[in-house]
Amino acid sequence: MKSYHINEITDSQIMYNHKPFMLILTLLGSVIFSLILLGSLSIYASSSSVFTSSGELHSLNKTEIVAAEAGFITPSLSPLENRVEKNQKLAAIQTESGSLDLLSPEGGFFVQDPSIMKGKFLSAGDPIGVVSSNKKMFIKTNIQKKDMIHVNEGSEVAVRFSEIQTETKGEITSIQFIPSEDQEDVYSVKIELKESINHQKVREGMEALVIFETTPQ
Repeated sequence: MKSYHINEITDSQIMYNHKPFMLILTLLGSVIFSLILLGSLSIYASSSSVFTSSGELHSLNKTEIVAAEAGFITPSLSPLENRVEKNQKLAAIQTESGSLDLLSPEGGFFVQDPSIMKGKFLSAGDPIGVVSSNKKMFIKTNIQKKDMIHVNEGSEVAVRFSEIQTETKGEITSIQFIPSEDQEDVYSVKIELKESINHQKVREGMEALVIFETTPQ
């Protein structure tokens, strides 16, 4: 059996023997704290960066909204919203056009300009037709003096409208002399139509060919 001699261990020895272990713990704690601190800084920097981007995006959206309200940018609409907007505009146009009343100074028939066709471009103020009077129509023509031999009031004449390929009969109702200094004297002859005509085709201002009877009646 062996015996061992136990020497006295002082406090300084205990402190010395624990110093390496405490140093390791201290270093390990410093490393962990540094890692935690760096992670916090990274998170804060990332949050700051995201916040900055969000702030710029919000400012840009606000600018777009203001510009759209001012009419500089047209806000994009979905196909459904576009269709709804078009239908609303069409309904508004139909409502406005239905409330318009076009009044003529006298009764008659509306005759559309034959040059107006589907697809033709029209500007504001362009005429689209005329109102043909439904009153009794008459024709005025000037006849030279030398041709007045067989022209008398009450005589019957033939009237031909070449534009609409229509011919009817008329009666001379008045003859008026028109003196002229520069040219040969003429007579203004008024002819009233005796037969009914299609007012939808014949309108004021249209040219007519008057055929006088030269054979004595």
